[in-house]
This record gives sequence, C-alpha cells and structure tokens, in this order.
Amino acid sequence: MLPSRSPSPPGLGLGSEARDQTQELVAGDVAALQPHTGLVRGRRDGDRPRLGVHTLSQLTDARAQVGKPGDFPLVGPTTVAQALAIAGGLALGILAAVYQNRAWDYVSVTIATAGVAVPNFVLAVFFIILFSFMVPLFPTGGWDSPSTWVLPTVTLALGPMGIIARFTRASMLEVIRADYTLTILG
Repeated sequence: MLPSRSPSPPGLGLGSEARDQTQELVAGDVAALQPHTGLVRGRRDGDRPRLGVHTLSQLTDARAQVGKPGDFPLVGPTTVAQALAIAGGLALGILAAVYQNRAWDYVSVTIATAGVAVPNFVLAVFFIILFSFMVPLFPTGGWDSPSTWVLPTVTLALGPMGIIARFTRASMLEVIRADYTLTILG
C-alpha cells in the first residue's frame, strides 16, 4: 500500500489536501484493477488463466468496437498503390531493358533510383507542393473521393515500383544476353 504521508517532490509544493486526493485516486485505480490481476499471475485458487476462451458477449463487444469493413479508408489507397507499384515497376523495367542506353532507360532508372532513395514523407511533401499548390490538380488532403487518393497512392507506390523496376530490368538484360536467346535471335 501507499505510505500515509509521502513527501511531495521539491518544487511542487503540494498541500496535504492535494496529497490526500492523489492517494485516494491511486487507491481507487488499484482497487479497480484488482479483479484483472488474475490474468497475469494466475487465479487465486491456483488455476492457470484460460486466455483465448471468450464469451459470446465479449466477442460481440469486440466486433462492435472494430467497426464495419468500409470504415478503413487506407484499404483502397494501399491496394491501389501495390497494383500501381507492380504494373509501373514491370513497365519501367521492361522499357529500360528493351531500350537499353536510350531515353527510356535513363528515365526509368532515374524514377527507380528516386523511388528507392527518397523517403516517402519527403516525396509526399514534394507532391503536395507540386500538384496541389504550384499545379493545382489534386486536393491536399481528405478521403472524400478517389481524386484525394491519387497523391498518397503514388507516394506509397514509388518505393516498391523502383525496386520492381530495377529487378525487372536486371533480369531481362540477363535473359536477353544469355546464349540461348542470342542463338534464337541469330
């Protein structure tokens, strides 16, 4: 238990009334948590607690707190970002491998390097400044419509897109330069 008179830390100057109120609050919190200590230490009768066995009302309460499937606004942008990363990465990698040492190669390697090297929060601020203020194409925030998803989706997609583009380019160049490919083309 708490000591009856604990000294207050220097500089706070708590009076005796404030100390008594604080002790009452802490004692109330300890009393409220007392029934839940069985989950940590085992029950008082020596039985181990059965974690994972819940009543139907507890599961219903948990489902009510989670919400409906449509309540999660990040499911749309993240799914679209992954699809954009895969499609864009494959397209950039294929273009870079087919048109090696030409403009498409340099553009795709630059985009891939920037996507991997620049952190997402820097890209997000850059895109907001560029596409919301300088060239006002997209809103700066919100989840009202799919047009508000464009900037977060592209920002989330650029990192994985760069990685996929680099792997695709390297793999295609390796296959293009392989002996069996040169034999077929020759």
